[in-house]
Amino acid sequence: MTDQEYFQSRPKGAEAELKASAESSIQLFFEEYDLDESQDLLWQIMKHCFFNPSTALTIPARENLVSFYENLHQMILAASILHNTRISQQVWNAQ
Repeated sequence: MTDQEYFQSRPKGAEAELKASAESSIQLFFEEYDLDESQDLLWQIMKHCFFNPSTALTIPARENLVSFYENLHQMILAASILHNTRISQQVWNAQ
């Protein structure tokens, strides 16, 4: 798979399949990176973009990057809440 194909790929299937895929992706993400680690890695990426001497971003590009960072940060927080709620419900229902 080329980079272009990878970045343009979208999940396909029925609504139930898409929901299961999304839940699985969130679960795998938080199994690999806990919330604190994911926030730290996101911040490291951001710092690298701004403080790397070879990075020459225009002001609009920097503003867009900051906006994306802020929104992605909120998305990670929201996904963490949904993931933890789902795990809690599974534990509660198993008892």
